[in-house]
Amino acid sequence: MTARGWMGLVLAALLLAAACGDDGADDSSDADVVVGEIDEGTGEVEGVFVRTVPLAEDGDGVGPLHLTLDTDCRNDLGTGIPPLLSMVADEPVTVTAEDDEVPFKFTGLADGTYFASGWVDDVDNTEQEEDLPATGDLVMFGDLSPRCVAFDVVDGEAEPLVLELDYEMPFTLPGLEGDDGILEGDGEPSVDPSTIVDDGSTHSVTIAVSRSVEPDLGGDGSGPWFAGLFPSCFDDETGGNPVPDVPHLLDLVELPNIDEPVELVITDVPNGVYQVNGFIDDADAGDPTPRPGIGDLVAFGGFGPACAEVVVDGEDVTVPFDLNLVLPFDL
Repeated sequence: MTARGWMGLVLAALLLAAACGDDGADDSSDADVVVGEIDEGTGEVEGVFVRTVPLAEDGDGVGPLHLTLDTDCRNDLGTGIPPLLSMVADEPVTVTAEDDEVPFKFTGLADGTYFASGWVDDVDNTEQEEDLPATGDLVMFGDLSPRCVAFDVVDGEAEPLVLELDYEMPFTLPGLEGDDGILEGDGEPSVDPSTIVDDGSTHSVTIAVSRSVEPDLGGDGSGPWFAGLFPSCFDDETGGNPVPDVPHLLDLVELPNIDEPVELVITDVPNGVYQVNGFIDDADAGDPTPRPGIGDLVAFGGFGPACAEVVVDGEDVTVPFDLNLVLPFDL
């Protein structure tokens, strides 16, 4: 985990656009422009998608464009919080050549800050739901996790956008459901942080870490544990982790059996609402600034990295944290 922490697993910038409803449609007078429309105001923004990564072996650069617009980069990351707009273009788009551009625009925008993202379903993977990216698809990826592009609408106008499809999905998302306190992505806190009073007292947070998958790809279920308490799971603009509110914990963890947790304690934690995230460096890659790599045990939600919410309010807290995926590639 770097100074910003691990929070990045893959996945594709709000790659998600999914079952959250289709609030927009491709109704432009120019059939080549993908139009997403909401009903918040009279502003609009234009932009293009471009491809900056080589195509997958089975890809041809042609497929459905999934487009997402929201006021928060993290919504729809398995949280159940629908974005302002989640849509699929009516016709397949083409980014086969390096200079191909896919024009789009958002209309009906009120003044404010928005986050745009998208992906192209370039490879037909029948084992995955059609609304989720799979191996070989073209996605947007940040420092360590899904990426969005922020833009401001002022007086109904915004600077043109360039959204780069800069990553080829290296594997098919398992689409797991979170449980036992695990949040998929970064959902709304169950407690309003402003209601928690920092009275100067500190407490301990016990992380009951377990695994629900068998080690693979060089791992044996043991290794250094990197974790931290974060103000949120994602940094909206970079797709990485914010700096942790409480520094990382490093310890050697052995998880020989499935669903048998080991308790790890972080002390001197002030009152507040935090997100726990971490991983076990199960397959030692010798990285002097650790981040998860192939064979490591990580926490994964419905479409992206998973966190567990921790509310510290005047007493010690224990939170379960399940490592439910063997990372199949190096970040």
